[in-house]
Amino acid sequence: METAVAAALTTGYALVVAFTTMPVLSGLGVLLGTRRASRGMWLAIGYAAGLAIVFALVTFGAAQFTPIRRFRPGGLFYVICGLMLIAIALVWWIWDRGRAARGRGSTSHSKFLDWVGTLGPLSCGMVGFQFAFHPENLVLTIAASRQVADLDPVQALVVLVWFCAVGVSTVAIPSLMYARSGERALARLESVRDWLATNGTMITVVLLLGVGVLMLGVGLWMEFT
Repeated sequence: METAVAAALTTGYALVVAFTTMPVLSGLGVLLGTRRASRGMWLAIGYAAGLAIVFALVTFGAAQFTPIRRFRPGGLFYVICGLMLIAIALVWWIWDRGRAARGRGSTSHSKFLDWVGTLGPLSCGMVGFQFAFHPENLVLTIAASRQVADLDPVQALVVLVWFCAVGVSTVAIPSLMYARSGERALARLESVRDWLATNGTMITVVLLLGVGVLMLGVGLWMEFT
């Protein structure tokens, strides 16, 4: 039962990770630039490795430190995580507004996508790996990892694998589509890439803001009821 509850909660966090748009956009840029599904999968593998390292360090490393081990996901935990996500969302929004005001919105994304479209396998993996350490993903992964604090190592490992699989699914799926459908999938993938290049930042802002407010509300309710 505890494993099922932990898996359900971590699935929620993993879905938020999955729909933060920069990793997805990068995966599409790699795939469409190189026309190789394997390059997109290298990015997904690197991303999964980064998420797994953060999750494992918090889960299994925290077990060695009494102050952290005692810090279970209570009201204060959710308040802190919620406030951090709200702050990150606001920073993203301010950055996006400033970029738009300078007329650099589409240009900066275009340059980035052109760059990732030239990367080799190892570089793709490194780009994916660093996404796990973006502030929003760090907060979400830490929040997810603390849900398994009371599980035994094997159960925690199962939840870790599930979290990583869901979290990188939106990066891996386009590569799997291209591997199966080839050139027939290009038009659809290019359409998604262009739409995300225009709207992706605001999707991330709304998503993080909504989850942050929800976590803040849950935390306050737990603290004061």
